[in-house]
Amino acid sequence: MAVLPSTITNDGDGGDGLQLVVVEQDSVTVHGLLCGESLSVGRDGEGDVVLVDPGASVQHARVNFDRGGVTIEDLGSLNGTQVRGQRIAQGERVALAVGEAAMVASAVLVVQRKNKRLQQRRALPHGYFELRLAEECQRAAAREATSGFSVVRLDVEGELAAEDFAQAAADSLGAADILGMYAPNAYEILFPRVVSKGDLTGLLEKVRDLGATVRLSFAHFPLDGRTAHALIAKACSGLRADAASTARPGIIVRDQRMREVYRLAEKAAVRDINILILGETGVGKEILADTIHRASKRAERPLLCINCGALNEGLRESELFGHERGAFTDAKSAKPGLLETASGGTVFLDEIGEMSLPMQAMLLRAIETKQIMRVGGRESRAIDVRFIAATNKDLVQEIKEKRFRSDLYYRLNGISLEIPPLRERRSEIRPLAEAFLLQLAPASGMAIVPRISDSAVDLLESYSWDGNIRELRNAMERALVLSDGGDVEPEHLPIETIRTLADLDAAENVTVDDLADDPELLGRWSSEERMERARVIEALRLEGGNQTRAARRLGISRGTMVLRLETFKIRRPMKRA
Repeated sequence: MAVLPSTITNDGDGGDGLQLVVVEQDSVTVHGLLCGESLSVGRDGEGDVVLVDPGASVQHARVNFDRGGVTIEDLGSLNGTQVRGQRIAQGERVALAVGEAAMVASAVLVVQRKNKRLQQRRALPHGYFELRLAEECQRAAAREATSGFSVVRLDVEGELAAEDFAQAAADSLGAADILGMYAPNAYEILFPRVVSKGDLTGLLEKVRDLGATVRLSFAHFPLDGRTAHALIAKACSGLRADAASTARPGIIVRDQRMREVYRLAEKAAVRDINILILGETGVGKEILADTIHRASKRAERPLLCINCGALNEGLRESELFGHERGAFTDAKSAKPGLLETASGGTVFLDEIGEMSLPMQAMLLRAIETKQIMRVGGRESRAIDVRFIAATNKDLVQEIKEKRFRSDLYYRLNGISLEIPPLRERRSEIRPLAEAFLLQLAPASGMAIVPRISDSAVDLLESYSWDGNIRELRNAMERALVLSDGGDVEPEHLPIETIRTLADLDAAENVTVDDLADDPELLGRWSSEERMERARVIEALRLEGGNQTRAARRLGISRGTMVLRLETFKIRRPMKRA
């Protein structure tokens, strides 16, 4: 990457007017920049900028400041340093202008003039915004938050420089609100609370005063999704010009395992039995449920989709089963519940593993008796529905840990269908990406659908796609905006996310040989510790040695996984290197 001329000038005070702002996880640190000096960045506890991300190298990068401006260079790190979405070569000095971001592992480094408002109110690169959103989803799920939070997508229409929009946002947003840049003239904001359009009145007025207008779309956790990919997809869908753009692409079935899944689904569809669909978030469980419904004898009746993760007691009981007049304060008239309105059709229970135990008991009764009782009612009402449930959880393990009812599990599991993750069916990545472009281009006013270059396909197929089909769709929708009608090339893809995570996956895999038991070491631990070590090893085996996915399977953070690998003497490739 060529060194670009810097826009930074010496203030005549030795550089006291500049500072380096470092954003990592929940922390923001500020480091002064002095002309003629450098700052070392990495996990070295004695360095100038100390990072906690295990993906950062001990000596990762160096920020230099002289009369020519501020530059950053990579010191031979494992996972690289990125500027303007591209990984820079080892030892190459690349200029950083005021306000421009560099990514070091998951940390964002920004050069600012002093007395500026800090990074939370400045636009972060989309890849880093997505990582912060994923962390917020994990925190909310861990504390079982009921209040939720919001993601807002904004498209600016009119001539408005990114710096002017960022300043308007800096004056309007709170200290904890995070602003990201989705694409040129397109932004995203993470609010750690639930907001509505009224909460953005100040920002909208400032943008209007600058001669531009803003189109908004919201997504709320957990109602609209529990993952970063689901929330971004929901927020983006509200900005599409054509409602038809929300239609699903033609079903792509190329992988042999997927062909077997759809063969079994076709057989199950004609029988009126309940079906349990298993698979990671975003693999296409709702699409499979829709396919089953359309192939069944109930196809002319409704398909009702219920997000169980957004259900709670009290209010949701009346939504699901209905209520009679006077059942509670606001019940001014009788109202049928969702299960009644779906009579003769199919009910799709998404994220069934997130349903609370009291709601599980009420649902079990409805399935067993084929009757429901409205809130405040005295007589049961018959229902005629077929249930399809889906989850990304291991329900057998949930039953063992007393979080899911075994009787409900057996009622729902007339037949189970497991959809493999997208990373295990790479032959479908290109056709799916092309199908998304074909679907989204008309809504963007494009008469010709862009093609995907072979180099872009190579990059897509090298990525693990933890968010599966939903994440792929998000990537193609953003690429469509960035390509501006031309071919989709690697630079239009979220390279800062794909390359960083692909490199980390390749570097962090634990080989099967590393998992062999050492009798001498095993003798040092208690039976509980040996059982925990066995759980860690089994998770690593199931995930092909990948530490990040094994940690997710165990329900722990990647940092905790690293500590357990060290405790149980399971060697890591980065430590051997």
